[in-house]
Amino acid sequence: MTYKQAQEHSLTVPWRTFECSTPDCWCRGVVPVDPIEDEDGNDVFIIPSGVVTKECAEHIVELHNKSL
Repeated sequence: MTYKQAQEHSLTVPWRTFECSTPDCWCRGVVPVDPIEDEDGNDVFIIPSGVVTKECAEHIVELHNKSL
């Protein structure tokens, strides 16, 4: 699937947060629970690390997963 198709599909599946590579960091990223790749092998990230706080990422994931 193209990257656009992979992104669209990611909106229909559960998400989870992930920690960046720095221990005890303030941020979290958001990805699909089951990894989604495009035709070129690129992983789909909902929110990459370093963008939102842990609390905000957890809130976004909770709202999204409840809406499924």
